[in-house]
Formats: sequence, structure tokens, C-alpha cells
Amino acid sequence: MPDRRRDLLLLFGLALAVRLLTALPIHQPGYTDACYYATGARQIYEGQGFVEPFIWNYLDPPDAIPHPGYQYWMPLPALLGGLGMWLLGDAFFAMQLPFILLSALLPLVAYTVAWDLTSQRKHALLAGLLAVFPGFFGLGRMEEELSQLLGRKADLNTPMSLSRYFREQVLAEAEPQYGEA
Repeated sequence: MPDRRRDLLLLFGLALAVRLLTALPIHQPGYTDACYYATGARQIYEGQGFVEPFIWNYLDPPDAIPHPGYQYWMPLPALLGGLGMWLLGDAFFAMQLPFILLSALLPLVAYTVAWDLTSQRKHALLAGLLAVFPGFFGLGRMEEELSQLLGRKADLNTPMSLSRYFREQVLAEAEPQYGEA
């Protein structure tokens, strides 16, 4: 099997395992947006359609409850969650599964984009692994590699990531490293 295909299968399997292990201990929505969509998925699964059996916000004051849903947000997450319930039954994990599968594809996208940009397997694997394990895990190394490529110190921090205690000083001393076209 060619290296790229094997890399993609490995990244997908690893991402799927990480996503499953992350999702298994979660048995209910953890914040308001997820609760909104979980309720919408249940409404769709139960044949109630795109209705809200509650007042979610006051952007469109309803005349009655239930009332038409998705006047503010798009319904795709509820549709995907409803599809999961239709396939696996009435369970929160069934709602999660479509998102677990979709998010496990993100490392493949990152790998492919990095491969297309650099044609180097190590860069593609790094991009894919950073998508499997997102966060600041590789930020230091990325800064080092970028510094080597540019021949000068590179800093990947944004102004809001800097401490408020020294942000102004850093911004005052910073110099743009690019020119206007």
C-alpha cells in the first residue's frame, strides 16, 4: 500500500479512536448550543419536524410554543444528530456519532492540504497529527521551523494571546516583517 494511503488510514483510525474515547464519557450536551441541537435532533427523530418546544431567544418572539425552529441558527447539526438517532436509536451517543465520524476526517484534510503545499510526507504527517491532537502541542516546534525558513525569529502569538501585563510593550516594540504589495 502506498505511503500516502497508509498514512491516511492510520490518521483516520487514530482520529476516530481519539474522538470515540473523548465522546464516550459524555452522556448529555455540555453547553447551550449543543443542547439546542440535541433537542432539535430529538424533535426530528420523533417526527416533530423543525420546531422548538421552548423559547430559545427573543430575536423572533413566538406566538405560541412549540413554534417554528431554526429562525436564528442553521439546522444541519440537528439533521445530522437526528440521522444518527434514526440509525442507532434514541441515545445521546447516536447524536454524537455523525460528528465523531466527520471530525475524524479533519486530519485527512490537513494531511492532504499539507501534502499539496509541500510535497513532503513529514509535513503532511505533522499537519494530520496536529489535527488529531489539536492544541499547542507543536507550536514551539512550528515557531522554530518557521524561524529557520525565514532566517529570523518568528513568533506565532497573536496580540490577544499575550498577557495583558506586557501586551502593550510587545506591540510597541513589534516590527512588521512583510511589505505591502
